[in-house]
Amino acid sequence: MILGFTGTRRDPTADQKRFIRRNLFNATELHHGCCEGSDYASHLCAVDLDIPTIWLHPPTDEKLMVPLSKLLTRGGIHALSAKPYHARNRDIVDACELLIATPDGPRRPNSGTWYTVDYARANKVTVVVCLPGGIIDNDYST
Repeated sequence: MILGFTGTRRDPTADQKRFIRRNLFNATELHHGCCEGSDYASHLCAVDLDIPTIWLHPPTDEKLMVPLSKLLTRGGIHALSAKPYHARNRDIVDACELLIATPDGPRRPNSGTWYTVDYARANKVTVVVCLPGGIIDNDYST
């Protein structure tokens, strides 16, 4: 299973961390955006579970990015060329079979996580969202 990940720049809640681990358990490949917070948590979980291939989609704006030297810790981890946030988010969706998302709350304007969820749904990619309290919804639209 090729899994894409999008999430808040904050650390995920305990419920969201369990959600990430459950979904990564059967993944063969992970695509994420290299930012601090939830992206980094998904990366550490994937490394812990020994996911064979991890694709890093770094943003061109590095101020919230985890340094690649901290992410490229073993074989099978590949960094792609940096792109603006929305472009790299679309690349993550375009590469995956399932997108999992851990937003920091309900939908709000200018949220990269929600932009990515909406893009995935518009392109018929299966999406599962886990809100901070652990509510899981595969069709969250409010």
